Amino acid sequence: MACKPFTITLNKDMNFILGEVRGKATEMGISFRGNAKNGDLEGKGLYARYTVSGKEVTVTIHSLPIFKSCQKAEIKIRKAFES
Repeated sequence: MACKPFTITLNKDMNFILGEVRGKATEMGISFRGNAKNGDLEGKGLYARYTVSGKEVTVTIHSLPIFKSCQKAEIKIRKAFES
């Protein structure tokens, strides 16, 4: 199940944010691969890609576990990038 892409406006340095996202993903058992331009999150039925343009990150969730909604997954991903 693919979800509608969403955009997050960054309020901190992308390299700092990437470290935070990587740590949170690892804690949740999700694999994080990426850099300050693009990357992906994968694990536990989730697959999402992100691209960065300036201070904005656009995330597209390509697959979710059956019991998760797009909205719940978006909230968790937003929290990781906005922390």
